[in-house]
This record gives sequence, C-alpha cells and structure tokens, in this order.
Amino acid sequence: RRLMVLYRQEGAPAGMSAPDAHAFLASLGAGVNIASWNIRYGNVHANDYAWLASRVGHVRLGGWIAEPLLDWTTCPVTTRGLAALGGSDESAIERIIQGDGAEPWEAEGNGPPMALLRQAAADAVAAGLKVVLNPFHQRFMGEVSADTVRWVWGAVLQEFPLADFPASAVAFEMVNEPRSAPPASRLRGSLEAITRAWVAQVRAAQPERVLIAPGEMGKVGGGPYRSSRQGLLDAAGWLNTLDVIATFHYYDPRDFTNQDEDDGIKWLGRPWEVAEIASDFAEVSAALDVPVYVGEFGLNSHIDDDHAV
Repeated sequence: RRLMVLYRQEGAPAGMSAPDAHAFLASLGAGVNIASWNIRYGNVHANDYAWLASRVGHVRLGGWIAEPLLDWTTCPVTTRGLAALGGSDESAIERIIQGDGAEPWEAEGNGPPMALLRQAAADAVAAGLKVVLNPFHQRFMGEVSADTVRWVWGAVLQEFPLADFPASAVAFEMVNEPRSAPPASRLRGSLEAITRAWVAQVRAAQPERVLIAPGEMGKVGGGPYRSSRQGLLDAAGWLNTLDVIATFHYYDPRDFTNQDEDDGIKWLGRPWEVAEIASDFAEVSAALDVPVYVGEFGLNSHIDDDHAV
C-alpha cells in the first residue's frame, strides 16, 4: 500500500465553478491506496476499513472491473469492439456490471468485480472514511479510449448512485495513469477529448459529484518518457478549463524509490534533495488553477526503515 498526501491551492481557482472540490479535498486528510487486486481477491474486509478510519481520513480504491471489455484469446490481450460486447452501449455496460468474462481463471468465488468494488466503497463509507473511487485501474493491456471510458463509467454511474454514495463522501477518478504507449494502458485518442466527454457524462447523471482527472504519462511522439507529474504539467492548459481536481503521482527520486532490494541506495534528506522536491511541487502549484490531488507516492521496494521514513 502506498501512502498519499493532499495538496491544494489556496483561494478560489479560476474556471472552477464548484467550490465543493476544495471542500472535499480539505476533508480528506491523509490516506492509503487499496490496490485493485486486494479488493478483487477479498483481502480487505469491513473491519480493516474501521481500523483505517482510526488512522487516516480516506482511501483510494482501485477497481478491477474492465476485464469484460478484453479479448483473452489474443496475445497480447486486445480490447473488444462494440459488436463483440452485444452491439450497444447498454450491453457493454451490463457486461461490466455482471462481470461477464471478467477473467480466464477462477476468482476464488468472491463474486463479480463490480459488486466487490461497490461493497468495498460501502464498507469504507460506513467506517467514516472518505473515498476516491478509481474503478478503471487494473486494465492489463486494455485500451483507454472514448468507448471504454464511456462504458466503464456508464456502469459505475448505475452502481454508485448519489443516494448510496453521497458526493460529500465519494469522489470519482477517471482512470489510473493513462499512458501513451505499452506496457500499461494504451491511450487511444485525445486524452483531453476523452476527459471532456467523461466530465459531461458524469455531470449529466450526478452533477454534484467531485471529479478527478490526470494528465498523460509515457512517450509521446517518440520523445523522452514523461512522468505523471510532467504529464499533468503538459495538460494544465486544458485541465484548468474544467470543473475537476487534477491529479498526479510522485515517485521521485526514482533511483531511490524504485531500486532493487540489494541496491542499497539511501535518501538522506539533504538540503538540495529536499529543495528539488519542493521545486517540483511549486512548479505544479504555479501551473494549475484547479485543486491538485497527489494520488500516490512512496516506495516500490524494501528499503531500510530510517531512509523510507
């Protein structure tokens, strides 16, 4: 589990018509990510959320609900077209809700992924936690496109109504780390266009809902790899025109946070190291007029506790 922190601008942001976004961020406090596979395989239970509520203010829940959109007969896995999903948006949405063809292996009898995600969110809210719902997280090689985002969120909007999951307790995050190239999610189309369509889709059904949107990671046009933070900075111009919270993930310095167990790289918190992190966050603050949420940070390997802290 990776810890996360909250970062927000002060004052009323330009282009932000819903002050609830600032209020929601202010209410979150610290939090933890609950990985999609932990929900999928029943590793987290109601009493775990109750314990977490004594330590943190919110959880970010990763969803494993998009597998019905995948064709497991191809290698690598490909994303099914509408014809293969029943021929209509409604049929594609129903497949996601029911979990039809969700996995080519047994799911240990835990039930459809959507039902598991819904129960996890209900348990977290009942425990007094706020929730950042991130249902389009575990994707394997599935594409992030206008179609897949519309289908995933059509299903979420049905299963997460405001009456059961109030806007004061649950925010919606569009997709985890959209990337311009494999091996993770393959973005097909313009992220700006996809995001604008998603905002319109959710606002039409649940106008009160707080929304969270990312920039694009990866290599664009054969250029150097862009981190989540860099992708957010590149998207700042159009994100600033939307009624959303912007989000990025922060794993710098990567040689420390992503090292192999035997590398022994230390992070000593020397003045120039701290200044570099402060500079990165200041750059985001200067570029974004909307609130900003840091959805992930932390360590991807086992590191000496003193240096991890």
